[in-house]
Amino acid sequence: MSGGSSRSRSAAAGFDEAMRRLFPPSAFDANYATRLAEDMLMLWRRMESGVSQAETAMDTERRRAQEATRRKRFWPFGRR
Repeated sequence: MSGGSSRSRSAAAGFDEAMRRLFPPSAFDANYATRLAEDMLMLWRRMESGVSQAETAMDTERRRAQEATRRKRFWPFGRR
């Protein structure tokens, strides 16, 4: 517990102070931290999805490039 307060403290040392410094409304609104955490989770999920889509697209392009390279070497007659 935080001093004599009924509010629980974070297990991470210095987290409460950093939270208040970076997000001042959290000191006055108990629900602010919950809304902030929800927004951060949604952002994380969107980023995770975007990265996954980008990796899939890069893998597809890499395979296409490899196939194009193999096709060029497949029939070497007439080339020096």
